[in-house]
Amino acid sequence: MCFQDIFIRDASEKDAPKLQPLLEALEYPASIQQVEERLKTYEELGYKVLLAVKGETVVGFIALSFSELFVSQTKKAHIEALIVGEGFKGRGLGRLLLKKAEEVAQARGCHIIDLTSGKRRKSSGTHEFYKKLGYNNEGYWAKDYLRKKLR
Repeated sequence: MCFQDIFIRDASEKDAPKLQPLLEALEYPASIQQVEERLKTYEELGYKVLLAVKGETVVGFIALSFSELFVSQTKKAHIEALIVGEGFKGRGLGRLLLKKAEEVAQARGCHIIDLTSGKRRKSSGTHEFYKKLGYNNEGYWAKDYLRKKLR
């Protein structure tokens, strides 16, 4: 895919109506107001949401949070979401968004970037996509994702 007609930019609260359908497509429904609140919170925390935009249309996005790891005194970026809209999948846009996220993480002094990807995404090839780009969960540092819902 030629990306000269797609550019990557920071999201703002006014982008909520454009992000909301993409979240629903990933099975994370939210109202426009909720998306606005999330974008505002991310901005306040110094986190990042990057949009892939074609004309006036948001065709994908990636959301990053940042933290300091206590046990290793290392900065880490976590990919909270990566969504590519229908009609743009399989054309390199996800790879481009990940590359930009990695650049942002490195610029912030992060030594690690990680993500979680639900088991329900495995059949669509999402896990293989991440593995091809160097994201793995193997060897000594392999992790199990355990979760407990508090409310």
